[in-house]
Amino acid sequence: MQNNKVISIQPWIIILLYFSGLFGIFQVFSIFGYGFGFVDSFMLVIYSIVLVKYVLLNEKFKVYDPYLTISIFTLILSVYLSGIGLFFWASEESYLQFIKTILHFTYVGLFGIVVLAIDISYKTIYYSIKTLLISSIFINAYGIYQLFARIFFLPFAYFQVENDSFLTRDFSKEFGEAQQVVLNFDNFYRATSIFSEPLALAWFNIFCLVFLITPYFSKNQELINNKALKVIVLVLLIIGLFLSFSLTGVVLIVLLLTSIIIIEKIQKTRVFTAFIGVVVVLFATDSIQQQFTGVSVSGLFVQRISGLLSIGEKGVNMTYGESAPDRINSISNATNLFLEQPITGIGAGNTYYYPTSTSRFAQSSFFHILSEGGLVGITALMFLFYHLIKAMNFLKNNRHLHRRDKPILASLATGSYYLGILIIFTTIFTGNQIGNYSFWYNLAVLLIIYRESMKITIENKL
Repeated sequence: MQNNKVISIQPWIIILLYFSGLFGIFQVFSIFGYGFGFVDSFMLVIYSIVLVKYVLLNEKFKVYDPYLTISIFTLILSVYLSGIGLFFWASEESYLQFIKTILHFTYVGLFGIVVLAIDISYKTIYYSIKTLLISSIFINAYGIYQLFARIFFLPFAYFQVENDSFLTRDFSKEFGEAQQVVLNFDNFYRATSIFSEPLALAWFNIFCLVFLITPYFSKNQELINNKALKVIVLVLLIIGLFLSFSLTGVVLIVLLLTSIIIIEKIQKTRVFTAFIGVVVVLFATDSIQQQFTGVSVSGLFVQRISGLLSIGEKGVNMTYGESAPDRINSISNATNLFLEQPITGIGAGNTYYYPTSTSRFAQSSFFHILSEGGLVGITALMFLFYHLIKAMNFLKNNRHLHRRDKPILASLATGSYYLGILIIFTTIFTGNQIGNYSFWYNLAVLLIIYRESMKITIENKL
């Protein structure tokens, strides 16, 4: 007898998967020099459950958007095809690196295909995100504590980072097997909390802000109903983002708020009220920490931005540790590599090993794929983006259908739409995470909510 039951995953596994993302840099075990973190391990659990249910219990997959699924598969395939470029230059070491890269990319990319094919309730994502929102209180409180702990040499100012992945390609010089990346400006130490670097903390806070504020501005049901708790979470998210001193974080927040104002057609009074509240929080935070450190973070932001805008002017110096020049150089390097091997690229994972390369990798997933995957890879990425944008527009255009019967789904659909905007922008301009779990871990929220929204919309029409 045929089993028509669609494969599903227990909600607590998905919730733990998203909670485990907070401990992404900690290694559970290692295989061939790659440190498996908690998220990698939970992905393995999910893959195992899906395989057992499909093979032994004869449960099935149910895909509502085959084109989006095919686009992810195409991107994975393009990574394999990039190996053609190795025939023109590579050594044995490069082939080994290519094999390791395609195996890892397949492992994390498969997650996108799996979540589009199995049942994961939107309520599970709701509880996962709510867990992260509550956790953000402790994450940012610890980040604030570190500011003073690093000045006064208090306990737990830093923590050990033990992950074999950091010991390859000279990562240990930046991230270190010993402690986090912490740039300081006199007595001000950029906040990292439990993450490897300030930007990771900034992204976590932005992810939380997306799902905290978009329901409010779009007049959907909010994910935290308790007003006092919501204010605490919001204030600490703003403070944590501010103290991470991340210019990328500022760009993403501006993009997020601008998108919300334009798309949701927010009233000016509502925007002004929110703006005044944020200014008050930031002014108070800057004043308090300046009393202890003697350094104004807002002043550092002004100095940093002025330095970037004044590149090339005589006598103007950029802020110490500024990442923009390295980012630009890595993108330039990626472009040059693409011009040398334009069709299939130089081969996945081999920017570090290519003879004329001057960078370990491109600090942009777009340019990373352009150089290592060539025209084949970048076409596959654009194919994925095209279908992602279609999925995002479906969420935006159909969210009103769920407001009465499934208000939480409407809120998650709205948040996922704006999350998609940030993911696409980051992938092109500011980050290179597409080969790591973090890209697919974040994208999966959008994919799951999209699948659920399609499923419910189709069922309602029958």
